[in-house]
Amino acid sequence: MSDVSIMFIGRDEDGPFQDGPIDLGTPGLWRDFQTWVRTLPSENRVYLGPLADDFEVENTFTLAEELAAALVDHDPPDGPRIMLEKLIEHVGVGAADETATVTIE
Repeated sequence: MSDVSIMFIGRDEDGPFQDGPIDLGTPGLWRDFQTWVRTLPSENRVYLGPLADDFEVENTFTLAEELAAALVDHDPPDGPRIMLEKLIEHVGVGAADETATVTIE
């Protein structure tokens, strides 16, 4: 079975960096998360939408805020909640302008 992971690429005071890949779970959990994200109002998925649909988003600080708000404001079902909690754990802890990229292998 394939795994879903996330990688962060950015630049800080020490120069370019790359963190990851960090395991997020299974493709089934990712698909559940994608489906759930598409049900959110457009104003609540400005960054979540590109992450779910395009597998990449810049500005992880704002993405982290959107992830946390989605968890509180939209009460996701179990599958999307698991993925959301894993993303919250890892997104937004580095440089604010880093790029997050999701891969499925």
